[in-house]
Amino acid sequence: MNRTLLLAGAALAAAMPAFALQVQHTRPELCVLADRVAVVEITEVKDLRDMKGAIERVVAARVDQGLKNASTDSLTFRLLGGRIGDDALWVSDQPPLVVGASYIVFLDGTGDDALVYGGEQGAIRLMEGGTTLVGEKRDEAIASLGGCGDAR
Repeated sequence: MNRTLLLAGAALAAAMPAFALQVQHTRPELCVLADRVAVVEITEVKDLRDMKGAIERVVAARVDQGLKNASTDSLTFRLLGGRIGDDALWVSDQPPLVVGASYIVFLDGTGDDALVYGGEQGAIRLMEGGTTLVGEKRDEAIASLGGCGDAR
């Protein structure tokens, strides 16, 4: 039996008010509001259950360039939702991250339990050295942050 749990805005608002309504921000605003910002390559995405039994995706990433408070070589952060066996939890406005792809990520929190800040706009996919037309040019995407944090 395939069970899919769908969290609508009202249910999500009751459970997690900080993520209930996504406000669109400019990229410089996102950079100021996020605790950490980095250019990363996604190395692994695992679907796990949190301590309350909800499904989440734990993302491991190699840091190519720290832009704000991200001076480590790697980051681990979480996305809400995922799939374990026949159970799936879909949460709207979570960025679809692809292993092997590069992104600028905006993170809320500083530990391994950090979440992507700003929903889908909190992960900007970057072009991968001319091998794909998906994403933005790295230098242009970094420039669009407006010099926030350590970004130059």
